[in-house]
Parts: sequence; structure tokens; C-alpha cells
Amino acid sequence: MITGAIGTIGSAVFVGWQAFETRRSTATSRQSLSTAQAVAVDGARARIDAQAPQIQIFMDYPQWPPYAPSTAPRGQPQPWPIGQEWHVPRDADHKMIMSAEVRVKNLGSRLAHLTFEGPLHFPSNKPATPQLLLPDSELVLVLDAAGTVDTWAAAWHARENGEPLPEGTEARVICTDDRDTGVVDTWRPRLAAWPIQPVPDRDGLWRLTTEQTGRVEYQAQPPRERVYWLSQRDRVPLPPPVYAEPARPRRVSIRRRSSRRQ
Repeated sequence: MITGAIGTIGSAVFVGWQAFETRRSTATSRQSLSTAQAVAVDGARARIDAQAPQIQIFMDYPQWPPYAPSTAPRGQPQPWPIGQEWHVPRDADHKMIMSAEVRVKNLGSRLAHLTFEGPLHFPSNKPATPQLLLPDSELVLVLDAAGTVDTWAAAWHARENGEPLPEGTEARVICTDDRDTGVVDTWRPRLAAWPIQPVPDRDGLWRLTTEQTGRVEYQAQPPRERVYWLSQRDRVPLPPPVYAEPARPRRVSIRRRSSRRQ
């Protein structure tokens, strides 16, 4: 009977070892396949990157002082006088515009197709319309952040209380590739500000901030968001590469069966 018990234990050990080896082999095969797929996707992305438009976007410091909208039908906005003061609530709905130039540069050798969303316009004050940007050329746009005195006062209070500023104004610059297998790049220039401050000891009286520096939030070079496409015509994206984590060996526990002598 001892011999039979030893044989039973030996069979259990062999079966457990065989199951472990089978699982390990399957996991290794899956990992190898996943790695090969990720390498292929990485290679495809690298080839697309090499042929994609090379666009960079820069945002200048906002103009100062802020502008007042023109009351004439085709008039140009005029800067508020430095000593301008507003009484709240009487002047709470007076409008003020913060503006910053957004420069789009084509540093590559390919034609860039540009479209725009949000409050962007050309320096001529005409709305930003789709453009073809030639290689080694630059396009200048203007981003406007418009608000009332009441809105800007709320931004000042938020800043003083250590709270996040209101959302601010955001636009989108979109560059598309003229190839079916290519990329779509998006930048989101954003402008938030608190250009006015309360007049000390004068309840409800506000004026332009005395220090322009540090009164705005913006990014001098907004980050790029890139989407890869296997086919833009058929709306088939190229998935991101996913590398599998190394398979961790699993411990195999073998329960010894107790045998009683008959």
C-alpha cells in the first residue's frame, strides 16, 4: 500500500507540473503575439510620423490694456483707458476683451490643411476660416477672451481665494493630413485672466490691474494631440501599441492525499 501511495503522489506531481507548463507555454505564446503586434503598430506610427505635416503653435502674451467692443457696426475694438473705473453693479455688464496672438508655423515640407474652432479670428478681425499653410510659412491668428466686468471680478475673487479660475476661453486649431493613412493633430490654445481689481476702501469700485504681469493664464506652446488613422476616409483609427506585461509564473500547490493502510 505504501508503494501505491507513493505512486499516487508521483502522479499528482506530474499532472500539476504538466498543467503548469501548459499554462506557461500559452501565456508565453500570447505575450509573443501581443509584442509582435505592438512592434508592428509602433513601426506604422513611426512611418506616419515621418511623413506627417510638421506644425508648431505658439501663443504670445496677451495684449494690454484690454479692449472695449466697438459700438459701430464695422468699427474696431478700442483699448480701455488705463485709469478706467467701473461701478458694480451699475457697470457690471460692460464688456472687456483680452486678446492674444496665436502663431501657426509650418516647419515641414508638406502642405498643411488647417481648420479652426472657437473665438479665433485674423488680425483683420475677420473670422478664422480654413486655410492651406505652405511649407516654411506662418499664419497669425488672434484668440479673444471676452467677458463682462462682473465676470472678470469673479475671476479676481477666485484667484484671491486660491480657487481655480473660471474655465476661460479655449479654441481649437486642427491640422489634417492629405493622405488617407495619416494623422489629425489638434491644439487647444486657452486664455484665462483677472484683468481688474477692486479699488481699496471704495465699495463696488473696480479698475484695471496695476500690474499686467502675472494676471493671465495661458500656454506659450500648447501641447499637440495626435490621432493616427489607418483610413481617414473609412474612419478606421490606428490603435495604440499595447505591450503585454511579462507573464508571472503561478505557484502550483499539490495536495497530498492521505492513505490509510487497509
